[in-house]
Amino acid sequence: MKSVIVIGGSNLDLIAQPVEQLVLYDSNPGSIKVSHGGVARNIAENLALLDVDVTLITPLAKDFAGNEIYNFAIKTGIKVLPIEVKETSKYLAIMDKNNDLYIGISGMSIFEMLTYKDLEQYKNHILKSDIIVLDTNLSDSILNYIFSTFKQPIYVDAISTKKAEKLRPYFDRIKGLKMNIYEACYLSNTSYNSREDINEIAKYFDSKGVKDTIITLGEAGSVLYKDNILIYEESIKTNVINATGAGDAFFAGIIYALIHNLEPLKVGTGMAHLNLIDQNTVSKHISSKALARILKEIN
Repeated sequence: MKSVIVIGGSNLDLIAQPVEQLVLYDSNPGSIKVSHGGVARNIAENLALLDVDVTLITPLAKDFAGNEIYNFAIKTGIKVLPIEVKETSKYLAIMDKNNDLYIGISGMSIFEMLTYKDLEQYKNHILKSDIIVLDTNLSDSILNYIFSTFKQPIYVDAISTKKAEKLRPYFDRIKGLKMNIYEACYLSNTSYNSREDINEIAKYFDSKGVKDTIITLGEAGSVLYKDNILIYEESIKTNVINATGAGDAFFAGIIYALIHNLEPLKVGTGMAHLNLIDQNTVSKHISSKALARILKEIN
C-alpha cells in the first residue's frame, strides 16, 4: 500500500455549541467540548481509521495538550514525528444553532515562527513517502522547502482565504488543491453565482499548473477539474450534527480514493457524510467497511 505523510497543524479544539440562536455581546447558554484537532492531524486520523499507512509531522510541545495529541495519535495508528515547540496550538470554534461554524479563532501563531530547518530533521522520512499532504498552517519557509525539495505528488488543503494566499508561488507544483468555494473565488479573483461559474473558476487553477482542482460547495456538492474535464458530485442529504472537520474527512477521502483507484468525489462525499452525522471532529465510526457501505448507497 502507498504511504502518506501529512505535514501541518495539530491543536486542541474547543467547540462551543449554543442551545438557541446566538446573541452577540451576551452570555449564551450551551455546551463546550474539548477535542483533538488541526487540519493535518484530522486528515491523518481519518486516513488511519481507513487503515492507510500514514505519518504525521506536526509541531507539538511537551505540555498537556501536546502529550494528549501525541498519545491519542499513536493509539489511533498514526506515526508521529513531532517538531518541538514551546506551546501546543489551540483552536476555538463557535457553532450556530444549526451546528454550522459561526466563527472560528485560531491560536496557531507558532507555525509562522518555524523554518525549513525545523523540518530538515525528517527529510529522509519524507523522501520515503509516496504521497505528501499539506495544510497551509505551514510557514512560507517550510512550504518553499517542501515544494523545492520533494518530487512526490503533493496535495494541499487551502484551509482559509488568508492562509491560501501563501500557495500562489507553488501552483505548478501542486498535484491536488482542495478549496471551498470561498477560497477558490478569492484565489482566482472571480465570483460564484451559479454552478455554471465553476468551470471558469477551475480553469483558472488549471492555467496556473494545478493538476487536480477540488472545490467543495457545501450542500450543493463538490467538483473536480482534471484533464480539462469537470466532474460534479451531489452531496448526501444529511441531518447535520457537527460540521467541524467535515472538510478534513472529505479530503482524506480524496487521498484514500487515489490510493485505491476509486472515484475521488464519491469517496470524499461519503467520508464527509460520515463525519457530519457524528458529534466528534473526526467520527469514531469511520472505517473502510463503513465507507464501503456508504459508497454502495451512493451508487
